Amino acid sequence: MIISAAKTMVGATVMMLAVTTTVSAQDRAAEGAKRATDKMKTELSLTDAQYPKVEQINKEFMEKAKESRSITDKTEREKGVKAFSDERDAKLKAVLTDEQFKQYSDKKAERLQKFAKVKTRTLENPKMSKS
Repeated sequence: MIISAAKTMVGATVMMLAVTTTVSAQDRAAEGAKRATDKMKTELSLTDAQYPKVEQINKEFMEKAKESRSITDKTEREKGVKAFSDERDAKLKAVLTDEQFKQYSDKKAERLQKFAKVKTRTLENPKMSKS
């Protein structure tokens, strides 16, 4: 009887942790999407009508990015990230004006270029990544 009650308590605790972790991950995706959308609102001068649409697109992207971290094969993970990044861009293009999308694309290219430089430096000098 006591063992059965203990098993039930352990099972309930594990379920609560699983639900909490899932909710926490969803909250982080929503928070990340809000931060990204707030930045885009400033950089691209999003309208009040565009903001919730862009926020939803960013939330979907953040959730997929989080899911992709579980893919252990680097090539497959990069393919997946590219696919849903392209999907995000297509959805954003439908919401943004031509000028806003050009600004977004330019900023994205700048970020990718900076990331590539940092990645190259880190690969050339692995000690930098351990600081």
